[in-house]
Amino acid sequence: MLTVAPWLASAQQTNGIYLIDLPTALRLAGAENLDVQIARERLAEAKANHESAVAQFIPWLSPGAAYRRHENRIQAVDGSIFDADKQSYSVGGSLTAQMDLGDAIYKSLAAKQLVKAADHALDAQRQDAVVAAAQGYFELAFAQAAVNVAGEAVRISSDYETQIERAVEAGIAFKGD
Repeated sequence: MLTVAPWLASAQQTNGIYLIDLPTALRLAGAENLDVQIARERLAEAKANHESAVAQFIPWLSPGAAYRRHENRIQAVDGSIFDADKQSYSVGGSLTAQMDLGDAIYKSLAAKQLVKAADHALDAQRQDAVVAAAQGYFELAFAQAAVNVAGEAVRISSDYETQIERAVEAGIAFKGD
């Protein structure tokens, strides 16, 4: 667990001190990581595209109605040209069923591969976030240990200085020591 050194606590009177350990840091790495959320949304998008590609296997129907109009000159079968004004309505409905099998197979397979790729990218992003959190935790632990070592070195030096002063006063050491 990491804590702030006691001699630094007075400098952080306005800041709260929070303890953190490695499992907590690793849990937090995946909790609200923006890159992981983006990768998760890309996976959802790839899954939606795959569902859309699979839906192309279902034939689709389209209703139809027709209206045609012609104004101006027209040529008859015997070659004569005359003015004509025609229009045609097609009352009733027509249904057209169509299915592009080859295109549906290709798009379905391509979308399936994109889903797999997005899933692997999500896993890789999670692992990258965990590694970054672990590295940050260990760098923080190293920095705290370095601060503690420096504090201990100052304390030992102060004790040594005190001992030398007492030895000089007692006459068992030289003032140059």
